[in-house]
Amino acid sequence: MNIPSSRLLRRYIPALKWLEGLRLRRILSSMTNAASSGRVFHLWMHPEELAEYPQPNLDFLEGVLSHFARLRRRYGMESLNMAEYAERLHPARLTLARMAS
Repeated sequence: MNIPSSRLLRRYIPALKWLEGLRLRRILSSMTNAASSGRVFHLWMHPEELAEYPQPNLDFLEGVLSHFARLRRRYGMESLNMAEYAERLHPARLTLARMAS
């Protein structure tokens, strides 16, 4: 199942440090917009990209996760993996696919 991304969680780049605040605000704003309107927000990333500068990347991710916790309390936003989301969209199709494998 192809689920379009809302935002890519890009890696920290020291030369672009001055853009970190803008990058975080864009993601948090998009998350809030999705949560308040009951829509899906798909933040995707490549975990290996966090390895080069782990502390700034983890600090950034902590900001995103803290915001998610607030949105979960306020709007009931949920965190689902891809299989869980696909199951909600097409439960019968996934059940049949699992039975066939």
